[in-house]
Amino acid sequence: MHSVLSPSAHRQSALLSQRGFTLLELLVTLLIVAILLTLAVPSINSLLLESRYQQTRQQLHSAYLYARSEAIKRETNINLIFENNQLVVRRASDDSEFRRFKLDLTNLEMQAQTPLQITPLGSATATRWQLAGPAQTYSCLVVLSSGQSELRDQSCA
Repeated sequence: MHSVLSPSAHRQSALLSQRGFTLLELLVTLLIVAILLTLAVPSINSLLLESRYQQTRQQLHSAYLYARSEAIKRETNINLIFENNQLVVRRASDDSEFRRFKLDLTNLEMQAQTPLQITPLGSATATRWQLAGPAQTYSCLVVLSSGQSELRDQSCA
């Protein structure tokens, strides 16, 4: 048997088959998304902190290398100073500033003996600067009196 639907009944049938999501389906979906976000946020924060730590440790070494190159290039003593969460490169004789490296030390800790003085020959005051990062991670910038430097993945102690 073949039933024939009137045009208005056919439209109603089409509308019923094209309904959207029910309120319950939307709420369940939102609940699942909320649970997943709750689990992901701590991981994202940890990842951001680790990224900031890696960037800051590279900035520390770059600032030293820059200061050393300026001392050799300008044939003058240069000081690298840690102040107000910044590494400042200055001429030792008149304290004129060449460059500032702004460090984002949020949830990080920097220990530095300043000033670190670099001579026109590239030699420097021997020192160790430490950066403490997340989860008991440390980086140590070791500067030898010869001016050679090394960034170690360990505590300076």
